[in-house]
Amino acid sequence: MRHRFISLLSFVGVLALSLSLSGCDKLSSIGSKGDPEAASAADAANAASASAKIELDRKIEDKKAEIERINADLPNLTDEQSKIDAVNNMERLRQELNELVDQRGRM
Repeated sequence: MRHRFISLLSFVGVLALSLSLSGCDKLSSIGSKGDPEAASAADAANAASASAKIELDRKIEDKKAEIERINADLPNLTDEQSKIDAVNNMERLRQELNELVDQRGRM
């Protein structure tokens, strides 16, 4: 019986914490709804952030496509120096891709 009570108490505590945390988000959005200038500034910031994410996603996809293209062309290269240059270029592109993915993860 005591174990059930402790479990129930823990559940209620976690529930109360999650509700209070979600309430913080609601309060901040209520505050911006009351002030039209703050709401429009928040909307503009959200739009800019969404635009930046879309642009970053496009850059990531472009890098992936370029790496895949070089990788597909690699068997067709005849001299060793061309192959070395292609592999070095792919490695540079992979590093740039990793940086873009890390940057996207921080958004």
